Amino acid sequence: MTAYVDEIRYYPTSSIKGFAKRYGNHWCHLWADTEAELHEFAQGIGCRRGWFQGHNARFLHYDLTKARRVKALAAGAEFMSLRRYIKALRSAKKEPLPAAWGARYDPHAIQPGRQRHTSDD
Repeated sequence: MTAYVDEIRYYPTSSIKGFAKRYGNHWCHLWADTEAELHEFAQGIGCRRGWFQGHNARFLHYDLTKARRVKALAAGAEFMSLRRYIKALRSAKKEPLPAAWGARYDPHAIQPGRQRHTSDD
């Protein structure tokens, strides 16, 4: 099982919802190769299932505080910058996608607000 964490980032208080405000403004993301592995890993470092961020099917993740990020790295999570991961999503030919995203991400699909152009245009 491989889990990943990115760098800690500062988020303005206005962008943090509900009870999470009491944990500060510095957060990172935890994701894994599959959703099942993500939940298993998150549970192992003390994350509650209710903290799961499943609203975006392309990036299933948990938000972690600094302290929980330390726990994740100690438990075997690998560092991967979010920028590198997004590049992998956008360019599946250059870098293999984690298995969890392969079925959900089609780089040739028309994205909302975008049109596909062909050489006949």
